[in-house]
Amino acid sequence: MKFSTNFKEVFIPKINNIFKFVLENPYSDFYRNKYRGLNLGKIKTYEDFQKIPFLEKEEFAALPIDMRTFIPKKDVGMYSFSSGTTGSGKPTIIPRKRVGFSTVREKELIKMGVKNYLALMPAGSMGLLSLLKTKTEQVVIIPADVTKLQLSAQIAKEVVVQAIFSTPTILYYFIKNLEKVGFDLKSLKYISLGSEFCTNQKYNFLKSKLPNAFFEFRYFNSIVDPRGRGHRCDHLAKEVPSVFHPSQESLTEIVKDNNVAPTGEIGEIIQTHLSPGAFPLIRYKTGDMGSLSKTACPCGNEYMLTLGGKESFDVLRFSGVTLTSENISQALEGLENFIEPSFQAHIFEETHKDKILHKLELHLSPKSEIKEKRDDLYWKDILANKISPNLKLSARNTLKDLIDKNVFLPLEIVWVEENKKDAKSKNIISHLN
Repeated sequence: MKFSTNFKEVFIPKINNIFKFVLENPYSDFYRNKYRGLNLGKIKTYEDFQKIPFLEKEEFAALPIDMRTFIPKKDVGMYSFSSGTTGSGKPTIIPRKRVGFSTVREKELIKMGVKNYLALMPAGSMGLLSLLKTKTEQVVIIPADVTKLQLSAQIAKEVVVQAIFSTPTILYYFIKNLEKVGFDLKSLKYISLGSEFCTNQKYNFLKSKLPNAFFEFRYFNSIVDPRGRGHRCDHLAKEVPSVFHPSQESLTEIVKDNNVAPTGEIGEIIQTHLSPGAFPLIRYKTGDMGSLSKTACPCGNEYMLTLGGKESFDVLRFSGVTLTSENISQALEGLENFIEPSFQAHIFEETHKDKILHKLELHLSPKSEIKEKRDDLYWKDILANKISPNLKLSARNTLKDLIDKNVFLPLEIVWVEENKKDAKSKNIISHLN
């Protein structure tokens, strides 16, 4: 079986170097305690590497920062932290070495005509900190307030910004505020988006609103690595927003049911740092879903990493089916004239004729064309009949198939004024006990 990993023999010395660094480290006992009693030995093959236990956030999130800092305090240049939106309710703080950042490709931006670059991210986000620490000679970076989008839109208009650094969800709502203040959307030349999964539907909507902008998608987060977990070459820039080349600075694996998945199968993305740092992560379960394939790219990279969203945000597995944001987005294609690109799916169980069935409730925002008719069941039936046969829930079954098999109740459409606005949008919510 071919495993879903970008493991190469040239990684072996780097992996052993990381092990030496963490196991002989004078500042932290974290990995010595984690691996105590295990006879791991020196890594010589990928089979050896697979014997290393996975690392989960719960193992270190509650520990004092000093207990998981592997470098002297004087060498800690900053701390990054998660947004606290993945269930714990509090951020996970990660120490970082003093390093430079190069998230802005200034020469390319200048060629595009970018002079003013608006940074529209939550305060303290790794992306915002990286951008603000970047030295530029001609491009002016302007921090904006995500909690005051109309004020930020007025600032964007007054200073005449040509580029925006944000998330897909924040940008979606920001565009409406830009339109309200009379900002010329066609004047935007460059958009950098990251920090959350972007569906094709939302991407197509953003492109339609910003026709002259080049879109770049980032794949890194505050816990794993500020330098990035994947990148998009010039060839991938033409593809859907979920496709990346995995970073060469980390080892990437796809795991399903705690085993490395066969090539091409969807599972959880596992990452291992290949160079020492303030807190090296070894076989860390990121919570991100995706698949890895060995596909030659004209740029020379031989791996393609396709993201599937966040396990708790964009993917829900239950009763042998898998509901994903991307599949919902694909099922909504062709309905852009009637509904906004944001959605939220809710899964319930209901007793029906002495049998427990699943019910999918899809919360959608109607566009002005059908707002007056939204209470008409005719429109809901049209949407349900369009979505159900196109919404894949497994390799063999669509939602309609499972409705016909008496596994699911018919799809229910619920109109909402606007789905909840957040820095990270939770697209799938389970009400299963």
